[in-house]
Amino acid sequence: PQQSLSSSRTSSMYGSHVYEFKQFTTSQVCDACDELLNFLF
Repeated sequence: PQQSLSSSRTSSMYGSHVYEFKQFTTSQVCDACDELLNFLF
């Protein structure tokens, strides 16, 4: 249960961070890199 909660919180936190990161770098990152980010996250 504790691990699940921690994992869930981490996912949420990383989700927000990745979204902001992608918003910031969208115009700077190549299509392949963007696809890689979408695949990983």
